[in-house]
Amino acid sequence: MIVFIPTSKPGHYYTQNITLEGRATSRGDLEISGDRWVYSSTWDAGGRTVYYRTTNEFSGKNRIHFEQAESTNGKDWTVKASGDEQRITGAAR
Repeated sequence: MIVFIPTSKPGHYYTQNITLEGRATSRGDLEISGDRWVYSSTWDAGGRTVYYRTTNEFSGKNRIHFEQAESTNGKDWTVKASGDEQRITGAAR
């Protein structure tokens, strides 16, 4: 589960993931600007910080293009995964 907590800045949220065991993970950030949602977080990897960013670009109600990227300095990003997702209407659930 993910919890979205609004901040004082419009379109900006703190995010908090909660595992199936009920434990909270570290806080992340989400910035929403129109159809673009950017999730960001950091991780301390043995004394160095790794930055993570997931960008979702929505195209209507049924399509998302996503990119997952990493950075060692928060400025230069390497895309680790990307793709497109489309909801299939009328499919059995």
